[in-house]
Order: sequence, then structure tokens, then C-alpha cells
Amino acid sequence: MRWMTWRSKSGRPHTEADYFARLAQGFKALVAGPASPSPSTSLAAASDDAALGIVVDCANGVGAAKLAQLASLIREVSEGRELLKLSLRNTEGLPGWGLADFDCHAIGCH
Repeated sequence: MRWMTWRSKSGRPHTEADYFARLAQGFKALVAGPASPSPSTSLAAASDDAALGIVVDCANGVGAAKLAQLASLIREVSEGRELLKLSLRNTEGLPGWGLADFDCHAIGCH
């Protein structure tokens, strides 16, 4: 929310898509390593088998779909290479709601 407010007030693009694009570009830069990387400091120089693997417990919340969307954008900015392999667990939920959000005060607020 702070990022979107800051971008909006500075007259820059500030949609969710802009935010995810910024995160994806940042991840690409992170795995690329320093401007003059040595082979040992760059994940980008490694094979796809050396991709960073992360298991994420989505706790049956609504974030699972957004995380999958971000992983897809990271793959796009990385020219199709899978630099981040996500294994999403506990992704069940209701359309638009995760089970973690169901039958709690948060649903009544919408």
C-alpha cells in the first residue's frame, strides 16, 4: 500500500500490475548478482537445475493466486528461465477467498 501511495503521489504508474512488474525485475536483478559477476556469484549463469527452490505454505489464503502470478512474471522477465521454482502448498479456498479467510470477520467487511 505504501508503494502504491508513494508512486501515485509522485505521478508514476501505481497499479498492482506495476507493483508485480517491479518485484519481478528486482528478483531478476538479485539473482543476476553484481554488475561484474564471477561464476560463483551469479544464479543467472547457472543452469535451470540450480534455480532457487522455495516451498510456500499458502495457509489456504488468497495470496496463493497472487504468488503464482508473481512467479509467472519472474519467468517472463527472465526470458523464460525458471530462476525461482515455487511449490505452493495448501492453496484450497473459495473463489475469491481462501479458507483461512472464510467465516471470519474479514468476509463481513466486504
